[in-house]
Amino acid sequence: MTKSKLKVYLDHLIKRENLLYKRVSTPVGAAQEQPSHLKITELYGHKPKTRLLKKPDFQRATWAWTPEDCVSLLESVLNEQVVPSVIMWLGPDGSQYVLDGEHRISVLIAWINDDWGNKLPSEIYDKDKMLEGVAKAAAQRVRALLKENGIGFFADYDAAEARYEELEKQLGHKPGFGEMDADSLRYAEMVRRWEGVNIGFPILWVRGDYAKAEESFLKINKTGRQLSDWETKLVENRNSSFARAVMSISQVHDAEHCWPIHDDEVKNDPDLQQKAATILERVRNLHELLFTPEYETPIKRAEQPLLATPYTKPEMKPAY
Repeated sequence: MTKSKLKVYLDHLIKRENLLYKRVSTPVGAAQEQPSHLKITELYGHKPKTRLLKKPDFQRATWAWTPEDCVSLLESVLNEQVVPSVIMWLGPDGSQYVLDGEHRISVLIAWINDDWGNKLPSEIYDKDKMLEGVAKAAAQRVRALLKENGIGFFADYDAAEARYEELEKQLGHKPGFGEMDADSLRYAEMVRRWEGVNIGFPILWVRGDYAKAEESFLKINKTGRQLSDWETKLVENRNSSFARAVMSISQVHDAEHCWPIHDDEVKNDPDLQQKAATILERVRNLHELLFTPEYETPIKRAEQPLLATPYTKPEMKPAY
């Protein structure tokens, strides 16, 4: 496939959580008790595991892969080819934080939900004015490739499996060719296979507290597409007002994550509430000044690994 220049917006599919102000006093769960695989069957259904998946606030924005990268990854997973492990940290509340592999996991979630960045809440598009058109163009390209490559859409697999089950009950045996069309039969049989084998991603678990998770993230990103000195400095000094300002200006619709807005100390102090509101207002003003519109201002890119706005993303190559 010839790669396009489009990038697929996946950042919303795994919830980003601010750990900067969490008071972690409870013990962290034992990593050895956690599953060794994240299976595709755990990402859909009545209680999908996606509700437990989170990414820490120091994680890069998940908007670096082209439509071709996404489809290539799907082909590898669905054809049961070897894919690298994802790296997770188990939080004290049972949440599973993705330290490495958020693009890979997000691609599966996007396929299952048919959400390639074009179904965001309107307020997100309002805050990032260039996002809507760019995200929808990339999503359209992904769907076209899914058709061309014969992968198809997850909804078709789900419907085929339901029809397969219905026919199996009616006929008293597993349906075959003539009782279902070739594609539907293939889809249904694939879904049945997912339930019996570990199709998905192997998991490596990081043990320890929040500091260990942050240290692991830095080590992971000193190989492959390395963090620059500037990016490393931001991670290591995330508690500083300067680093929080950089992060909140870059990712304006998540600016609250960089400040203790919801901390009890702030909630109970009108003066601190006013200061927080002023900070957020000025952050939004600076974001508009620097990044809107993208091509009519001196700053066209923000090379931040942390909460970077998708359309100012760092160049990254997929690593699956």
